[in-house]
Amino acid sequence: MATNNNEEYDRIPELIDELVSYLWGVFLLTGLSALMLLFHIGIDIFFHN
Repeated sequence: MATNNNEEYDRIPELIDELVSYLWGVFLLTGLSALMLLFHIGIDIFFHN
C-alpha cells in the first residue's frame, strides 16, 4: 500500500507539469489572438480617422 501511494505521489509533479504547460499554451494562444484582434481594430480606427 505504501509503495502504491508513493508511486501515485511521484506522478503528481508530472501531471502538474503537463497541466501547466497545457494551460500556458492555451493562455499564449488566446492572448496572441486577442492582441492580434486589438491590433487590427486599432489599425482600422487609426486609418479611418
